[in-house]
Amino acid sequence: MGNTTGIKSLTIQRFRGIAEGSLEDLVDVNVLVGRNNSGKSTVLEAIHLLSTWMVPNRPPDPLGRTCADVWASTRSEASYPNENLWYRGNSDQPICLGAFVRDVRVEAVYSRGGHVATTPKPPAAPVLEFLSRVSVFRPKDLEHRGAEEKNWSTVLRTRGDRQLVVRLNEIFDLGAEQYQLLPGGALMVLFPKEGVLLDLQGDGVRLAFRCLLTVASLQQTVLMLEEPECFLHPGALRRYAKALCGWARDQAVQLILTTHSLECVRYFLDAAEAAKAQGAVFHLSRSDGRLSVKRIEAADFRALEAAETDVRFLDQYS
Repeated sequence: MGNTTGIKSLTIQRFRGIAEGSLEDLVDVNVLVGRNNSGKSTVLEAIHLLSTWMVPNRPPDPLGRTCADVWASTRSEASYPNENLWYRGNSDQPICLGAFVRDVRVEAVYSRGGHVATTPKPPAAPVLEFLSRVSVFRPKDLEHRGAEEKNWSTVLRTRGDRQLVVRLNEIFDLGAEQYQLLPGGALMVLFPKEGVLLDLQGDGVRLAFRCLLTVASLQQTVLMLEEPECFLHPGALRRYAKALCGWARDQAVQLILTTHSLECVRYFLDAAEAAKAQGAVFHLSRSDGRLSVKRIEAADFRALEAAETDVRFLDQYS
């Protein structure tokens, strides 16, 4: 997937901890790095919220959730959206979120009182369909049965279950033969001599299964991942990145992920290259609400690594 078929850029004004900022030249696989509180999760939330404002009646995501389900529960907020969305709680001026999606500019302006104004001319159907499928997968979602309950029949129709068997066996050397959804909603992993519930498997297996199942249920949209390295040994993470980037490429799904792991950056850039997709790193830092972004091409990342320069600490370099 080229960057003309996904989100190419994002602009943010007066949202959460960001007074203003932008990301430019997003590609197929985008890795966001930076210190804690630099704005990485805010970028993901901004994309998700923009998609919701542009398509207010969008269907639930692959885990059966709304945007409010994802973000209000994370931030322990009683309602969503609310006054906490504004930079420093100042709602005198509206929140403005914008993006180029499939080379079409979309913008949503959110004013005090809950009024949303969007791009004057409604985008074409393919852009709205793209936005209606924007999804997020976070480490805690390894516990969420919604992935299989909502998508198992769809995956079976396309025989994506066979790819799940192959890919998960490659990542973890499981030796599984098949996955089967039981009438009560639990998923069984079938081995040659026994069947074991997925929820009795380790955290890494459950995370990889439910994230790959999410990718299998999506097409022509963006999937955002928070800290995909969680619960995974480095060897499994490398194979997981390869499986995820390969399947996302097949499904025309753009990936945007946040990480604190240098190994994760390396593995996803390598996996993007193996999938014949474009990959890039974006270093985020924030000062007085202004988001600063340094974009690093995959080749430049490797050159920096060879020079023993850690991209996670680019704010320390002049």
